[in-house]
Order: sequence, then C-alpha cells, then structure tokens
Amino acid sequence: MAISRLAHRRFRRHWPRGLHTYYYELACAAVDLLARRKIPMAYNFPIARRVIRWSRSAARQWRLRHQHPVNFALHLVGIPLALAGLVSLAFLAWPYALSAFCGGYLLQWIGHRIEGNDVGELIPLKRWLGLPVVAIAPQYLPVANDSHPQHQQNPVQPTEHS
Repeated sequence: MAISRLAHRRFRRHWPRGLHTYYYELACAAVDLLARRKIPMAYNFPIARRVIRWSRSAARQWRLRHQHPVNFALHLVGIPLALAGLVSLAFLAWPYALSAFCGGYLLQWIGHRIEGNDVGELIPLKRWLGLPVVAIAPQYLPVANDSHPQHQQNPVQPTEHS
C-alpha cells in the first residue's frame, strides 16, 4: 500500500511503537485520501460543518455585543459563575447554587449596562413585546465610509426653466 510523504510525516511521530505495519499503512492511506481531497470535504461530516459554521457566526455576533473591556471582563467572571451555579444545584444546597447563578447573571447585566446594550437573552422577548431593542451599543455600530462612492449622496442639480 503506497502512502504519501504527507501521511507518513503526520503519523511517523505519533504512531505507537509495536503496532502492526498494516494498520499504520491503512491509517496513512486514509489520511492521504483526505489530504488529496478525493472525497469532497463538503460530504465529510455535514452536520459538524453546519455546527462549526453556526458556532463561528455565533461567536462573531457575541464579540460584536461585548466590545467594551469591562463588559468583556465581567462576562469572563459572570458566565462561569452562572454555569457553576446551575451545575451545583445538584450538589450544593440550593441557596448557594441560586446565589451563584444570580450573582453571575448580575455581573453580566452590569457589564451590558456599562456597554449600553441589552442582555442577549432579553432581546427576543423585547422584540416580541414590541419594545425598543439595542443589540449592539451605538458607539460600536459600524460607521459608513463617506469616501466610498456607494455612500456618497448625489445632490440633485437644479434645472433652469426658461
């Protein structure tokens, strides 16, 4: 079974010693097949690719809503605290778990008040109720580039009537 140099280099260092050569060559051939893209990558793990695409989009949106450094720092503390409170409901007395959850959520809410936008979990509820929503703080909204021809307004020239 012929293997490519790429597959050989990839497995040479990580392959456990003492395993049969046939399995080594089989693994290298599988990596070589994927490396040469004989199987189109769109058909490899389509659900995983959708999940990865969705998670990248969600992370990009999350970073847009958390641009203030204090808000970001409060979220770094508040999110794990809230999740730990949720998980600890099964192990600790419920007042401690509930206080950890509420404390973590309070830190996140304070961060959003500092940044000037709404908490993400409340945005769908506010839209459903018809209330005004601030998803991204106004100071962080993208500004239109006035030098770009698409953004320039063409003033209407007055016509002369005789």
